[in-house]
Amino acid sequence: AGILCEADGERIYAGIGLNCNQVKFSTDLRTPAVSIRLIRSKSVEITPLCELLFANLHRAIHSPDWHTELESRLYLRGGNATIERDTSAGLTTEVVTILGIEHDGALTVRRASGEPDSLYAGEVTLTL
Repeated sequence: AGILCEADGERIYAGIGLNCNQVKFSTDLRTPAVSIRLIRSKSVEITPLCELLFANLHRAIHSPDWHTELESRLYLRGGNATIERDTSAGLTTEVVTILGIEHDGALTVRRASGEPDSLYAGEVTLTL
């Protein structure tokens, strides 16, 4: 899946892309892609999948414990990621440690200098 989040100061918008039944992907991708069909060795029905996804998203966003649940599922919490950001000096790349998610949706990281930082925009690539 791919997730794209944008914030406008008051709201956070999240887009989710799922590779469901694809069997071929471009060889030009930075990281290899896969689909549910390739993992399960059979095609997936889109409507039931979307119903399940939306029901779970609805439950999650209306839960009073959404932040605790989100942080408990944060992949690679305490692990490293590479971030790319456009700055006044151009595109910068840095390895950071993932710390958590703030209530406003920012990804909290520890920079190589040891300082905490809140990321609201940029590309995050997992370092496995």
